[in-house]
Amino acid sequence: MCIRDRKYALAHDVLLLQAAGNSHKDIDATPYFPTGRDRKGVKYENYMRVGASDIAGAPAGMSNYGRNEVDVFAPGVDIRSTTVGNTYMYADGTSVACPVASGVAAIIRAYFPKLKAREVKEILVKSCRRSDALGGMCRGGGVIDAFEAVKLASTY
Repeated sequence: MCIRDRKYALAHDVLLLQAAGNSHKDIDATPYFPTGRDRKGVKYENYMRVGASDIAGAPAGMSNYGRNEVDVFAPGVDIRSTTVGNTYMYADGTSVACPVASGVAAIIRAYFPKLKAREVKEILVKSCRRSDALGGMCRGGGVIDAFEAVKLASTY
């Protein structure tokens, strides 16, 4: 996704979510592209990165992390999904965690259509289920929580 597309999304109040990546790196220290920043390094307010957590709420072994560059974690280990041939499979990674977060964002936008993309992002980050294991690994300090997000959104 190029900067022009991100600017277009910002101008049209679209929340963009990106998988944080599966290299088990601190992407605060090691750049991971694409980024949610403009050419001057300013972070887009409508852009989120999502890491993968396991069932216990700890970071998945493969997930990238970063207190500044990753906003939230979402379930991303042993996620059952459809696959080619009309069958099912289990998958791990931030690319299966990101759709979980996108789904929660979609619920918030559907039930609270007056909220702006930046407000939905703020809600998702603030309403995380806190985890000691994730405390320093993302901005929200935990795993996305749909119930808490809806409760918080109702106060905006």
